[in-house]
Amino acid sequence: LLKVYKLEASQAIPNPRLPRDFFDLDSVEIRKEQQQREADVEKLSTLRTREMREREQVMRNYQYKYTLLRIRFPNRLLLQGTFGCSEPFEAVRDFVKEHLTNLEPLLFVLKDPVSGKAIVDETKTLNELNLIPAAISYLDQRFVENAEQFLAT
Repeated sequence: LLKVYKLEASQAIPNPRLPRDFFDLDSVEIRKEQQQREADVEKLSTLRTREMREREQVMRNYQYKYTLLRIRFPNRLLLQGTFGCSEPFEAVRDFVKEHLTNLEPLLFVLKDPVSGKAIVDETKTLNELNLIPAAISYLDQRFVENAEQFLAT
């Protein structure tokens, strides 16, 4: 699913419309969630140190089926796509390449939304990169003067 937004300086990014099955759980996931809740109740009844609680919080990782990624260009142009959480970051790069023209494949860099660093390991999944359930990645402005001229129609 592709969407392109052109935002004004004071305009906010619109809320995404998610597919119906974005929040659907199958029977295995429901069973796993129930087991997790039972384990949580049991943990609440036992005394644990703060370190133990923090470690358990880090280990608990919600699994999503999809992630909604938005790639923001320097001139407020926004390219949005929905990806599977287990897809490698390379799929995002291919998505951007597919929708840009007149741009050499190696001339653009996508930045991590939190650290601002370029994402170089494209074999990592979107889940491993913590780009779930949604994230905004930035196109490095040093490489693109006017993003509109590169957007494929």
